[in-house]
Amino acid sequence: MFDKENSCLNCKFFLPYYIKEKTKFVTTMNGACLSDNLSYNEKRKHICRLSVCDNFEQSAEVAIDKQKIEKVVRNMARDLKDIVEFIKNEE
Repeated sequence: MFDKENSCLNCKFFLPYYIKEKTKFVTTMNGACLSDNLSYNEKRKHICRLSVCDNFEQSAEVAIDKQKIEKVVRNMARDLKDIVEFIKNEE
């Protein structure tokens, strides 16, 4: 089963391939593993399956994105509470 959160796509050793689409470059689901701890064949196996290997380390960008999402959700919850209070006071 594909675990996107812990896949090569979110590993700090993963370098995605890019393709040119009209006037910009976009990432693909494929890429290269830059870990020195894996052999060539091990790197190919994990990237082809987009699975997790023993050398997986979460990318710093993913951790930052999660923190941003958590902050936004907390702010939304606070705002929703304010809206509920406003509606109750209007009734």
